[in-house]
Amino acid sequence: MSDIRATRNALLVAIDTIDRTEFASLGIEESLDCVRDHARRIARQADISVRTMAMAALTKRTGTPAATVRIEVDRALALAYAAEGGLHEVRRVKDVLSDAPCGDDTILPPDVEVSRETGTFLYAGRRDGQVDRVLVSPVPIIVCGRVRLLDDSDTEELELAFYRDGRWHIVILPREVACDSRQILRGVAARGLPLTDAKAKHLVRLVDLFETHNLTTLRTAPAVKRTGWHKHQGQEFFALGELAIGLNGEAIRLAVSTAERRPLSCLRAHGTVKDWAAGIGSLVGYPRIVFCVYVSLAAPLLRWASSPNFLVHNGGESSTGKTLASRVAGSVWGWAGDNDGLVATWDGTTNFAAKLATLFGDLPVMLDDSQTEQPNRVQEAIFRIASGRDRGRLNRDSTMQEQASYRCVTITTGEQNLLDSTQYSGGAARMVSFWGGTLPPNRPELADAITDFVRGQYGTAGPAYLDRVVDIVRTDRDRISPEAVRAQAERLKVAVRGELTGTSWNIAGRAASYFGLALVAAEIAHELFGWVWDPFDIVVRCFRDALGGYTGPDAAAKAYEEAQSWITANRSNFWNGGDNCSTPHTGWLGVWEPSISEDNPDYARVVAVRPDVLRRALVSWGYPDPRSIFRHWKDRRWLRTNAKDRETCRVSMATERPWMYAVVVPNGLQMG
Repeated sequence: MSDIRATRNALLVAIDTIDRTEFASLGIEESLDCVRDHARRIARQADISVRTMAMAALTKRTGTPAATVRIEVDRALALAYAAEGGLHEVRRVKDVLSDAPCGDDTILPPDVEVSRETGTFLYAGRRDGQVDRVLVSPVPIIVCGRVRLLDDSDTEELELAFYRDGRWHIVILPREVACDSRQILRGVAARGLPLTDAKAKHLVRLVDLFETHNLTTLRTAPAVKRTGWHKHQGQEFFALGELAIGLNGEAIRLAVSTAERRPLSCLRAHGTVKDWAAGIGSLVGYPRIVFCVYVSLAAPLLRWASSPNFLVHNGGESSTGKTLASRVAGSVWGWAGDNDGLVATWDGTTNFAAKLATLFGDLPVMLDDSQTEQPNRVQEAIFRIASGRDRGRLNRDSTMQEQASYRCVTITTGEQNLLDSTQYSGGAARMVSFWGGTLPPNRPELADAITDFVRGQYGTAGPAYLDRVVDIVRTDRDRISPEAVRAQAERLKVAVRGELTGTSWNIAGRAASYFGLALVAAEIAHELFGWVWDPFDIVVRCFRDALGGYTGPDAAAKAYEEAQSWITANRSNFWNGGDNCSTPHTGWLGVWEPSISEDNPDYARVVAVRPDVLRRALVSWGYPDPRSIFRHWKDRRWLRTNAKDRETCRVSMATERPWMYAVVVPNGLQMG
């Protein structure tokens, strides 16, 4: 104790020799050199109470801010530690926590105490020379490394670790979060670190001390913020969750938030590749499901084929296997067997859909039940996802935020044709839309068997397939090139040439590239998994189904002509206000020439038809998507409405005013 007191007194005497007047007359650099000289002397003291008292004396004697003095002392300490055989005995983190997830040479700062039994403490000195032992957290916390993001930003983040529940937990934080006590609390508390608002500032101080004393020893690891293709040390690789496929086992960190980890946690595996492949083989009799698997496998090829993002939509009535098709497609990559899996819902914001597409880069995004979202939002999401670029935004200081971009295919479902949600045929060019169930009706045992399959076999095929794709990228890239996709698209167009004309054929020309990409992926998968059926047969059948289900303006005109003939043939089953008072046993089909204002001289008559009746009639005539027909009719003013956002209007029928489709017919039509 006497030695410590003598050392302290000698140090304080040296500081007292500083002449205040002379120090005040020094320039900035000279005064800082003087402070640094004394900081080096202070740093030589092993006792924290001596260092604390000396720093307070130096601050008071020179008028230098306390923060500046502390920084200079910390810097001197760090330099001493880095010198190996420096001023004090160097403590390593591994000396205290042998299984800590850090490098063997990571230094434990002198003002930090960590142990599994007591947690993490900081020693903080007061101006009076006393030392406080401050509890940061009841669990040990260390800074174990830095991570550098493998993207265009080339930014760096910090990797913290804490020990709880028998294992180490890793948290990756952006630097701006780790340096702010308010943000760091939000960044680590949700991950299970016991920390309060009052102690967050001490954690920031802990991070600063670890970095200061380990400037040259903290390991730097590569990290990604999304799945998909990346490049590291000149090598292309695919990040699938925490798997880095193509890097020969090198670890890649996943630098995402807690909320983003939940959907990414579904990228896990169960079962075997052989059993999964056999299960898909048993579904070959249901081509729509197999095609969705091909589309799922095509997502990682988008980059190399220079293909735009696109959507595949399965529309139809409830309980017809639409969601099951998405789950089978998702089983390529991970858990998709329930509502907590890879199949998300449309019931969210447009920004959420775009964020999901960003997070699952170069992978399929599955969205279920489009009818739960408003049509205008679905339309916006379609164009956002298809464009592959997030909305541009500004920061509070009017600087530009980084604009996220992404590559993905989207597999969606709904009880309506997704073409209903886009007003222009350009929307149709961004999607493949099917109508009708993917499974035969009244086969619940089949649906149960497929559900059991995707719950037991998932996530094994994706890594095996990506291994093969990485090999193709490095040795035979022409196989997945734009030219290869165009060649397959031409094969498909030749197969259906002459079957479609007009608008449908224009859509076919653009949609063929999506089917061509799926066919390229299918051929790789057949070679890998040993599937023996012809993938071209599956793809071309689905190509015909998709094009046949497209309802363009020509189809709407044809349906309008058929509706006029049907109205004329069923005149006696429409209520006309008194001429026919005997109600048909099936009820009135609608109202004959209801009182609705008409401002178009070429269309003088209006016949109102019950919505359920007209929808059934259109389906029976071969138009599986009546809503798309009604949308085209409204655009051409063949439907009379009294509200801009509706396709129906209220019509007087006896004492009621029901909603009906008011079909406007030409003056020249013989109405009976």
